[in-house]
Amino acid sequence: LENAESETLRKLFLEKKSCFSPNPFEYFLLADKKRMELWRSTDFLNRMPLSNEQKDLILQVVPESYLVKSVPADKVWADRKKMFFKPSNSFGSKQSYKGANISKKVFEDILSGDFLAQEYIPAPEQEFTTPNGVEKFKFDLRCYAYQGRLQMIIARLYQGQVTNSKTPLGGFGLVKII
Repeated sequence: LENAESETLRKLFLEKKSCFSPNPFEYFLLADKKRMELWRSTDFLNRMPLSNEQKDLILQVVPESYLVKSVPADKVWADRKKMFFKPSNSFGSKQSYKGANISKKVFEDILSGDFLAQEYIPAPEQEFTTPNGVEKFKFDLRCYAYQGRLQMIIARLYQGQVTNSKTPLGGFGLVKII
């Protein structure tokens, strides 16, 4: 809604004459990749009404992240092998790069763009018995909440480099909590 061609839509949204999904405000609070850097900030965590145990848990599970432009290029290059680079305003792994595999040219593109560097954490794997025998699938979890309550957890099952909907026998699965 920041682009000139979206001015009419922005005006209607601000006047509460239209709605969008995801809601831009909720997206900013909960899904904007740029906020990942904030979630590990000591200053931010100290301002939150959290116990020390909760703060420690957040630091354990939220990967190290920073906006590439906020860090000297030589540090980004030195860190690259343990990082994954994502455009700040993109989705679906478009223009995302595993730092261990990038060339100097791609690195220069990253430096000139609006990228987030995030600690690379390999996807966990789970074995399943399929009609083809036992197969390993990578997975990630998506938690759906409404009004502060967890509604469901979905696993995206896939094989290959990135999550996709093309893996035979992959896709979405409901996670049962036992």
